[in-house]
Amino acid sequence: MEAARFEFAATCFSCVEELLKKTGVKASQVNFVITNSSLFNPTPSLSTAIMNHFKMGGNTRNYSLGGMGCSAGVIAMTWRARCWSCTPTATRWSSATRTSPTPSTQTEDEDKIVGVRLTKDIVGVGTRALQGNMTKLGPKVLPISEQLLFAGNMVTRQLSRSVPPLKSIMPAAWTKPYVPDFKKAFDYYCIHTGGRGIIDGLEKELKLSRTQVEPSRASLYRFGNTSSTSVWYELAYIETFQGLAPASVCGSWRLAAASSSTAAS
Repeated sequence: MEAARFEFAATCFSCVEELLKKTGVKASQVNFVITNSSLFNPTPSLSTAIMNHFKMGGNTRNYSLGGMGCSAGVIAMTWRARCWSCTPTATRWSSATRTSPTPSTQTEDEDKIVGVRLTKDIVGVGTRALQGNMTKLGPKVLPISEQLLFAGNMVTRQLSRSVPPLKSIMPAAWTKPYVPDFKKAFDYYCIHTGGRGIIDGLEKELKLSRTQVEPSRASLYRFGNTSSTSVWYELAYIETFQGLAPASVCGSWRLAAASSSTAAS
């Protein structure tokens, strides 16, 4: 516990201090503090630790997200956007701390060493959750042409199952699920850096270009699996090397997978 707190203080406090100096914002002017951590969820919370260290005012509201695995970063960003929309003039800080790779269950191994155990089910669970998120996200961001193609494919597949003779005369492509072209909705992609296989799989499934998956590959190569903080490394890469303005993150799609959930924003 103490070692984890020391690591958090050493990384986050220095980052917040540097950001305050860079922007010229006073700690008392911050309206919201949001922290996210994949596993480390202490009391007092991490957001409270930041507030106390920088002596932020009583009007500052804080939210500490923990125990959500690698999806916590995307959830934190979504929550930040909601707080910002409710208070347009608010100054807010979002912080992330990495404590472990994608978690499933924390347990002891045969040598009585406590660690995080992943099962083979994690890929299937993440895939199903991502498919559900894509289905809900599609109507909100895709152009009408892609929505019509997706709806037509769904009706066609339902007919092929309910009327077997139709399936035999349909082209094979009509009976396969249609994956919408999300490139028509998003310019940038932040894929969870859980491993090369995850990035390769989404690159193939979503038919992304090498440039579009470059931020994820570069973050994985440089920093490894940074769990819930991976989206921050990727956004920083995009801002630095691909020209995305800090205020234009609405044009990016952020995907993060955890042991029991997949978040998309």
